[in-house]
Amino acid sequence: MEELIWFSMPGAVIAAAIAATWPSTVDSEAKLLMWVVLVPVIGFIVHQLYRLLFETTGGYARESRTVLQYISNVLAPRENLTVPGPIKAFLIWEITFYSDDFPESFREHDRRMWHYILSFWSITLSATLSMSLCLIGYLVMSRSNSILLVAGAELIVAIVFYFKGRSSYQSLVRQETAMAHNHESIFLATLRKLEDLK
Repeated sequence: MEELIWFSMPGAVIAAAIAATWPSTVDSEAKLLMWVVLVPVIGFIVHQLYRLLFETTGGYARESRTVLQYISNVLAPRENLTVPGPIKAFLIWEITFYSDDFPESFREHDRRMWHYILSFWSITLSATLSMSLCLIGYLVMSRSNSILLVAGAELIVAIVFYFKGRSSYQSLVRQETAMAHNHESIFLATLRKLEDLK
């Protein structure tokens, strides 16, 4: 049920913009029922589009991820090793993260937090697109003030969920780095095993 709610949120944000811009899409019970079915589908599609955007711009292996910088710039030099780029640092993180020696409780927490972060930002994307749709609808189709009110609400949603995602992200990357520091020996063991991997 929780997954359905998370996937429905980006869809609901888009549905609100469409309903405000084209009121005829919600003027009957049959159309409302159709939207009830479509909202989670649209939300899932938006969520997957955001995931695709996230992954094609570096994803979990992005160079700016703090724990990867820690592996490359702090742990590796201690062993007189070099980590040639974020991809290898990410492999070291992932192999250690999924090893039996790494705490399962943090693994579950990390996965859950990444799910929330990506969900927050997919809602941000959805709200930004929806706000644009409302403004285009206002300029091209109807000068209704209700469209501007919905556009304003979409802007607020975009800002709130962007900063919620950013705050969660900043907290999580600090936690990941602290875990790498706290479990330094198993990260160093992985690093040594992958020394020859370019």
